[in-house]
Amino acid sequence: MKLSHLYRHSLLQAREQGVPDSAVKLLLAETLKLGNAELDTLPDKEIGADQQELWLQRLQRVLKGEPAQYIAQQAWFWGYALKVQPGVLIPRPETEGLVELMLPRLQPGMKVLDCCTGNGAIAIALSKLKPDIMVFATDISASAINLAIRNASLHSAAIKFYQCDLFPLAEHNFDIIVSNPPYISEAEYRNLDGVVRDYEPSEALLSGADGLHHITRILQEAPLHLKDGGLLYLEHGATQREAILKLADSTHWKLDYAGDDLAGFARYLVFSHHK
Repeated sequence: MKLSHLYRHSLLQAREQGVPDSAVKLLLAETLKLGNAELDTLPDKEIGADQQELWLQRLQRVLKGEPAQYIAQQAWFWGYALKVQPGVLIPRPETEGLVELMLPRLQPGMKVLDCCTGNGAIAIALSKLKPDIMVFATDISASAINLAIRNASLHSAAIKFYQCDLFPLAEHNFDIIVSNPPYISEAEYRNLDGVVRDYEPSEALLSGADGLHHITRILQEAPLHLKDGGLLYLEHGATQREAILKLADSTHWKLDYAGDDLAGFARYLVFSHHK
C-alpha cells in the first residue's frame, strides 16, 4: 500500500471520530520512522504488511481517544524528543512560550528551579539551550521524576532532580523559579476533553476547587527559595490572571510581565520579589 493512500484513509477515519489531524500525523510519522514532512513528500513510498498492521492497531487506539503521544511513547518540546508515559502529563506547546520568555534573562552561573517538572520538558530545554546555568527540578510524583531523569540522560542534560512537594529542602537562593503547575479547577476538569480527562493524570491537572491551590502555595513559599530580586515565571489558566494578581499583591510580589499564548489566551505571568 502506498503511503498517500494509507495517510488519506487514516485522516478520513480520524475526522469522522473528531480526532485532530495532528494526532494522526504525529503517530503515523513515529510508526513509520519518518519525519512529519515526509508524510507529504513521499506519497509513493510503499508501506510493508508489518508496518500496516502495526499502524492499524495504533490507529484504532487513537480513534478510541487514547493520546497519540502515549501510544508513540514520545512527545516533542523545543525540538527535543522526550519520552512520555501514562501517569505523567504530556507537555503542551504553550509551555514552550514560558521557556521562550526566560531565555533573554538567563545569565551564566544562574541557579534555576523548574517546579512541577513532569517529564522534565522545561528543565531539559533550559539546560540544553543555556548549558552555562545550573538547573534543578522537582515533582511530587515518583513516576514523573524517574521519567524526567531518563529524559535528561537521553539528552545529556545536567539537571539535579528532587522528588518533593514543590520546593527542595536542600536547595535555596535560586535566581529564577519557573513552574507550570496543576491549575485546573474542579468544574473545568469535569468539562475537559475526554482525551485529557480519561487518560492523563488528574493530580497533574487538578488544583483544588478554584484551580489555584498550587499557585497560591508557590506564591507564598517561593520567596523562601529565591534570591532578593529573584524572578518567578508561572504558566496559568486562561481565566485566572486577575485572581493570581490579587494573590501576588497580598504576598508582596511585583508584576514584571503578563503575556498571552499564541492562541491569544492569558497564559504567562512573571513576578519579582524583594525581601
